[in-house]
Amino acid sequence: MIIHFHKKPSKREIESIENALTSVEKDTPYALVHLNEYSNFRLFDASHSTYVPPTGLKVSLSSHQALLLLDGRRRGVERRKTGVPRILDVRMDKRSTLEFERFPELVKQISDFSYINWRGFNAVSVPITLNYSKLIAKMVIDIGLENWNQVVAEGKLRDKSWFL
Repeated sequence: MIIHFHKKPSKREIESIENALTSVEKDTPYALVHLNEYSNFRLFDASHSTYVPPTGLKVSLSSHQALLLLDGRRRGVERRKTGVPRILDVRMDKRSTLEFERFPELVKQISDFSYINWRGFNAVSVPITLNYSKLIAKMVIDIGLENWNQVVAEGKLRDKSWFL
């Protein structure tokens, strides 16, 4: 099981995950993956006139940390955004029970998730696992916590494609 966090998971969150997995099935390997979309790292391509590296560029920093560029230049497509492309700092928490040798697969999966957008035809520059969580949090704020259960109970979201 792969669990994406937008922040470093707390001890209490880890314990909750372990308790939930233990109650369902014993010895389920899991990876806790921190996806920091506000990284201080930047990547540049000095061989290109724009200095923007290609989308999908991955820089491994260790066996459990990598930088992933999801907002770079694409072959045959002009990049319309201005400024420095955002970097996704991906870290697999050391408390994960999944083998660290599988980390490159997880980074590839995160890259693939950035191309999924059920709300339109264009890829977004963050993985769907972060994007849809943000959208749901925004809906809860807009609707109000006291009204959220009613919205869910009435089935208003039943025909929507959500990825969590």
